Amino acid sequence: METGTQVHCLAGSCMAVTSVAFSPDNSQIVFGSIDQHVRVWTMVTNALIQLRHGHSLVVACCPSGTLIASGSAGMTVRNWDIA
Repeated sequence: METGTQVHCLAGSCMAVTSVAFSPDNSQIVFGSIDQHVRVWTMVTNALIQLRHGHSLVVACCPSGTLIASGSAGMTVRNWDIA
């Protein structure tokens, strides 16, 4: 792959994306958006596989790849099971 070559383009957020994280094995990508949803996409088929409502500003994946954490402006952090 050449440097700077676009590999995928994932769409599905109605509003601005605020954060992006890859799962530890790079098989999934998680992103949060201003519409207060956390979306989990599989990189194998470029399909949306989970949609969680409630947080949007920051997302992170745990090292095992089974949980994601999301944070919001409401001063809370939520853990989501994505296994």
